[in-house]
Amino acid sequence: MLYPECRHIMTSGKKCEAPALKGEHFCYYHTRLHIDAKKPVTPMDSIEIPVIEDHCTLQLVLAQVLKQMLNGNIDRHRAGLLLYGLQIAAQTVDHSRVPLPSLAVKSITRTREGDDLAPEKICCEGSDCCENCPRAEICENYDPEDTSGPDEE
Repeated sequence: MLYPECRHIMTSGKKCEAPALKGEHFCYYHTRLHIDAKKPVTPMDSIEIPVIEDHCTLQLVLAQVLKQMLNGNIDRHRAGLLLYGLQIAAQTVDHSRVPLPSLAVKSITRTREGDDLAPEKICCEGSDCCENCPRAEICENYDPEDTSGPDEE
């Protein structure tokens, strides 16, 4: 059975590879994220903090906090709290998963709402139906020489 992948582009440039919700461009998590991003912003929101998904996001937010502090848009106390929060976030982010350039999104599509989408990719849930799949010839996982089952090596 085929399913579309989430088309959210992370700060690192990598595409989320979770299954997209039926009829949506994004997985559950990123659908909620994009809905929240469209909510009105108050004048008190001087720094836009995305969801901390990877170390690239940490770098982005760190740069924003420092810039806002240097420009006098936030006071030292608030900047200190934000930097402390980033320090905690840095401890929870998986730093071993450095994005490979080959995995970076190289083209985007923009929705009417202004969301950037990674290219669409359809994945399969198992390799036991490859020979009957209409997309077998273009699937990166299809190997016509492989006669083993999905769990065999």
